[in-house]
Amino acid sequence: MSDHLGIEIQVKNMVCPRCIMAVEQTLQQLDISFDKVLLGKIFLSNPIEGHEMSLLETAFKKHTGMTPSEYKKMKKTGQEGWL
Repeated sequence: MSDHLGIEIQVKNMVCPRCIMAVEQTLQQLDISFDKVLLGKIFLSNPIEGHEMSLLETAFKKHTGMTPSEYKKMKKTGQEGWL
């Protein structure tokens, strides 16, 4: 069990401190409150609301060039991406 409060989200392919900083900056820019970001994990202070999810999806597409569902499908088929 985690000693962090809030909601934990698993994030694949976070491999360096730069990834943590990028995720923290994105969450701050989107005004989504979080407790902590670690490699592979985001600990949110509160559940993500519908409009916040939309903002996260837009930010994801901006950084990866695809939607989260497109990225997930690509990973399932074994294609490699930069994220």
